[in-house]
Amino acid sequence: MKAKTLLYFFILYIFIFGCGQRQNKNKTLPEENFSQQIDPIINNPLDTFAFKGYNDIAQILSGKYPSDSIKYLKITSSESFNLYSEIIKKKWSKHQSSTLTDIEKWVNKNFEYYDTIFYPFSGPDFNYLSAFFPDAKFTVMIGLEKCGKLPFGDEISLKNFKEIFETLDKSIYTNLEYSFFRTKGMRVDLNSYLEGTLPVILMFMALKDYEIINVNPVILTNEGKFCHKDSTIAYSYSVDKDYEPYCEIVYRKKNDSVYRYLYYLSMDLSNESLDEIMFEKMVQNYFTGKICFLKAASYLMFRKDFGEIKKLILNYMNCILTGPSGIPYDDFDKNWDISYYGNYIGPIELFSSYPQNTLKTAYKQNKTFPINFKFDYHQTNHSFIVAKRIVTPY
Repeated sequence: MKAKTLLYFFILYIFIFGCGQRQNKNKTLPEENFSQQIDPIINNPLDTFAFKGYNDIAQILSGKYPSDSIKYLKITSSESFNLYSEIIKKKWSKHQSSTLTDIEKWVNKNFEYYDTIFYPFSGPDFNYLSAFFPDAKFTVMIGLEKCGKLPFGDEISLKNFKEIFETLDKSIYTNLEYSFFRTKGMRVDLNSYLEGTLPVILMFMALKDYEIINVNPVILTNEGKFCHKDSTIAYSYSVDKDYEPYCEIVYRKKNDSVYRYLYYLSMDLSNESLDEIMFEKMVQNYFTGKICFLKAASYLMFRKDFGEIKKLILNYMNCILTGPSGIPYDDFDKNWDISYYGNYIGPIELFSSYPQNTLKTAYKQNKTFPINFKFDYHQTNHSFIVAKRIVTPY
């Protein structure tokens, strides 16, 4: 017991004194407010004292029974939960057989090992992220939607579990059926009973049999490193934390000793809102020579006001897997080797102003590889390209 107590205070000491400062456009916050910067290469000690609260919540959100059968008995014994559990089980089984199994086969046949993934414009799409990158150990996902709160950590959400289940079921419908989240619908759903992306991400993690170890609010330092926002609660028993604007999820495969880190950043990636210096340092620190995943990105990087994020991706990544709505095809020069998957015939009507005629021509003139799963927006002709850098500029 004494040794465990000493370990606890040692961890707190490291996290209190080991961190730098956060970048703020108007002022720099004092160093002592933050904890040790998080290094994806070295797993920090994560003694959560066998606290299962985060994982229990994820289990309930996925329609499964938590380890704490007493605390959540009112929920798990309810007709609403039993109905929700059956609905999710059927939908997930269908999604696995119709989509995830085919993606797994494609990955095993065509794709390389990637454990560090940059996924901008993602929203809460852990579903497709983990399908394409089952070996991911360090991931940054970015969306406009806020992190929100974890449900069932307060009396209000404990009373509204029926509405939470109904909203969750509604919010993931398009992701399971069409491969993407509808931005307008998601904005409504994630500002109601769900309160943000965290419940959806944790739900997908539990459906894919990951164990949630910890969830923490984080910040980015001036040096582009992640830090815990409050070291005093980093290993607390509480699930009722303020997770804005960025959060860290520590998870692992069951019985696996390797911790995985996912960071969700609620962030506007337009030129006007992006803190270019801090953000570029973050990309340099974690993603130089790594992979960028782009799916259902609303053709935002076809616009000048999203030019900075596009430039960072093209400058630092060594591999880019993008649907037609991500990086414009014309932005890949001779320094990229491109493989073509599926069949590109043009955009859906909503995005008809981005026809990409050169991409159409490339699909006709180059060898293409068929895919039998949904990707990006088109519902009958799915396609994406994998671009690998030939010449590294760094």
